[in-house]
Amino acid sequence: MGTNQTSSQSLNRQYNFYYDQKGTGNFSSINCGPSVTTMAAKWADSTYSQLPQDARNTIRSTGGWWYTNDIVNFLNGK
Repeated sequence: MGTNQTSSQSLNRQYNFYYDQKGTGNFSSINCGPSVTTMAAKWADSTYSQLPQDARNTIRSTGGWWYTNDIVNFLNGK
């Protein structure tokens, strides 16, 4: 662990990719899956334009937790 930092690497972006699940519609209290998924897509592609609300309207639009297969299906456009 030493006392001196000798190198570093940052994965930050020069654009905003953060989406807070608060205020993401009727299911904002459980929209962590849609929020994280759209944040990851935006982080990877600055031109990505879908929001957590769009993800929720696409997968489990009537509510419910998102599971791993929901994330995969949304990112694959299913």
